[in-house]
Amino acid sequence: AWQRSLADRPNAWSLRSLSHLADSPSERADLLLSAHKLQPGLRELTVETLRALLAANRAAEALAVVSELSVEDRDHGRIRLHTAQAALAAGDLDQVRQLLDQGIVVDNLQEGEDSLDTLWLAVYPDRPVPREYDFRMTGS
Repeated sequence: AWQRSLADRPNAWSLRSLSHLADSPSERADLLLSAHKLQPGLRELTVETLRALLAANRAAEALAVVSELSVEDRDHGRIRLHTAQAALAAGDLDQVRQLLDQGIVVDNLQEGEDSLDTLWLAVYPDRPVPREYDFRMTGS
C-alpha cells in the first residue's frame, strides 16, 4: 500500500513508513531524508531523520539538514542534541563545546540516557559532568 501510495503521489508518510522496513541504516536514512524534504517543517520527522542519518554514520548530511532548518527548530533540544552528536562524529569539537556551553535541554530525555554526558566527556574529559547533563543511573 505504501508503494502504491508513492506511485500515485510522493508523500512523506509512505516514505517514513517504508523506512521502518528498510534493510539497512543507510536505506532507512535515505527514505527519511526524502520524507523530510517533502515535509521539512515537521519537527518530529526532522528528529527522526537526524537520528537515522547518525545511525548510518552520515554526520555531514545531518549537519546539512540542520543548517537548512529555521532558528526555532535548530534551537529545539533534541535537534541541538543531534547537532552536537553530528558535530562530534564530524570531528568539530569546537561546535560541540559551543552547543554544550550554550545549553542543551531535551525535555523528553529519560533517566539512564547517556547522550549528554557522553558528549560532555568527549570534549571535556578532565571535567566532571554537570548535573544538568548527567542522567546516568550510576554515580560517575
